[in-house]
Amino acid sequence: MLAALILSVSVAHAQTAQPPIWRVGYKWAFHQVSNMQPTESDWTREVTETLPEGRFSVRTDTGRMLVFDGETNSLDPRGAEYSWKRFDFPLSVGKRWTHERRIGGGPGAGDEGFEKATWEVKAYEKVTVPAGTFDCFRVEGVIWQSQSDRIYARREGHQDFTYWYCPTVKWIARAKSHRAASHGSNYVDTEFVLMSFTANP
Repeated sequence: MLAALILSVSVAHAQTAQPPIWRVGYKWAFHQVSNMQPTESDWTREVTETLPEGRFSVRTDTGRMLVFDGETNSLDPRGAEYSWKRFDFPLSVGKRWTHERRIGGGPGAGDEGFEKATWEVKAYEKVTVPAGTFDCFRVEGVIWQSQSDRIYARREGHQDFTYWYCPTVKWIARAKSHRAASHGSNYVDTEFVLMSFTANP
């Protein structure tokens, strides 16, 4: 029994995920549930073009175009200082990283602020979602936000965010969020799961 446990732990630590190579035509469909209205929704992301510097153009279900970097982080059009870093490859159990970024509408908008996030790869485990069962890295993050407000001067926000990155589907198969927009406000729980992944040529 002990030998089997030691073996499973050593196998988990030996697993490493390199950044995925996205291709034009990759498409992910998700189903999302939240305890706020609307309670359920469906959305998609589809890679439409490869860009310089290892970036990708991605279309949403509403037709909006987004840009992602080579580590599958969404890039804010205002610049790197506003962009998140939820992914930091290579991934392996025990890896940790922190990231800070600016939030709000920018200088002069009246809602300037900053966000600090800490992330850790907690486990390598199987996850079952409507799209199938996959071996995934469970990554847990704690996000703190401090932001000015024209009415309330400054507010502090907190979010616990967990996602399962699965090399087979080149991205996330499941994620859940527990978030309070400001101190004292009710927490909002949101979860989304992968319904399908297609790799059209």
